[in-house]
Amino acid sequence: MKHVYIAVVTYNGRADRATTEAINRSIDLAKALDWRVSFLRWVGDGLIANARNAVVARFLATDATDLIFVDADVAWPGDELIRLAS
Repeated sequence: MKHVYIAVVTYNGRADRATTEAINRSIDLAKALDWRVSFLRWVGDGLIANARNAVVARFLATDATDLIFVDADVAWPGDELIRLAS
């Protein structure tokens, strides 16, 4: 079974509203396909490389099949994240 791990790395803990809506829409679409979805918002690390390394370590400790990083200021209108993971 596909298990998508979606991660947003942000220093201040905030993501654009459009980003949050796009992620929520993608999670709903993934669940409709019977995919498992895990979501992580990594907050407070000023060094993006360190934050992403920490997220990768968490991802590798799961049974998730796909890791998708989403920037906190990026959005998409439809099923693009689902197509990416497919």
